[in-house]
Amino acid sequence: MSMVELRNVRKSFGPVDVIHGVDLDVEEGEFVVFVGPSGCGKSTLLRLISGLEVLTDGELSIDGRSMRGISPSARQVAMVFQSYALYPHMTVADNMSFALRMEGVPRRQRRAQVEEIARTLRLEDLLDRKPRELSGGQRQRVAIGRCIVRKPKVFLFDEPLSNLDAELRVQMRVELTNLHRDLGVTSIYVTHDQIEAMTMADRIVVLRDGVIEQVGTPTELYERPGNRFVAGFIGSPKMNFLSGELRELTAAGIGVAIDGQLGDPLRFDCPTDGMQVGDQVSIGIRPEHFVEPDESGARLRTTVGSVEKLGDEAYLYAPDNPAGPLIVRKQGRAAASRAYDDIELGLDAGLCHVFDRNGVAVANGGTTNR
Repeated sequence: MSMVELRNVRKSFGPVDVIHGVDLDVEEGEFVVFVGPSGCGKSTLLRLISGLEVLTDGELSIDGRSMRGISPSARQVAMVFQSYALYPHMTVADNMSFALRMEGVPRRQRRAQVEEIARTLRLEDLLDRKPRELSGGQRQRVAIGRCIVRKPKVFLFDEPLSNLDAELRVQMRVELTNLHRDLGVTSIYVTHDQIEAMTMADRIVVLRDGVIEQVGTPTELYERPGNRFVAGFIGSPKMNFLSGELRELTAAGIGVAIDGQLGDPLRFDCPTDGMQVGDQVSIGIRPEHFVEPDESGARLRTTVGSVEKLGDEAYLYAPDNPAGPLIVRKQGRAAASRAYDDIELGLDAGLCHVFDRNGVAVANGGTTNR
């Protein structure tokens, strides 16, 4: 296992700056996931670590050793690409042992290592097949096996599941998570799919425009996003953002009301430096965090525009809500709402977030007023 350290890492392609001074430590044995929208720099950052791209500036080290001037083959990293990149004329065994053959490893030793890894990946019955005879999931396991046999210090995964269908992606997520647990090798995984990130990562790195927005465990990013971008990116469906106003300012915190809200303001314990009554803010609430309305508590009334029914749960869409479009997740009998129904939703400050006009989180949860 090895630690990966990035210090003020920068990458430019001609006059275009792509990575803007990234600092990050990936601990030994961690499974770290880079997420962000297309073009945010996550794959470029992975290629810098692998040596497939050259640093413009900054320092990158693996296991305490600087990687400046070190070729990809000498870094003891293994990369799994979005494309399987298997040799079509070779068998599974030959594909998996190719790197060992290039290193001059004797045939018998190569076969023993391949068979050991094949058992781990449930490929032992497929070693004599060609890639065209395999399913997508089997091909991806071969690509992973080809990396494992090299016994690298760091695994790098560049959107390895994006070419698979939905069912296979779920299966491979589980398999990759179990594989990491069994091998314990430091792993860095790139995806645009935040569900993959949430289910697989020890820590998530959220990137935007070549800058790290926030680093944390899946739970930390879900419960305490640092800004609107992170809050909207983590979670599915994404967080609702509703316009509101700061109504109260005390030594203990703030009182905030959503436009059109009924009942008392939502109260949050938080620092109040630079804040004033009347400031416009955004209140974030996830679709699953609305509560049963209470006549004495904060609540919203809105009209359902459309409904997506998913068995015992449903997503209600209210695009014409005065404070901003709403998505609400309902379960059980409450999931029976229909289009054009008028509904009332309870609000709990402990499940809400407040963002200032610049999108910075002012409060993540607070003292409930219910």
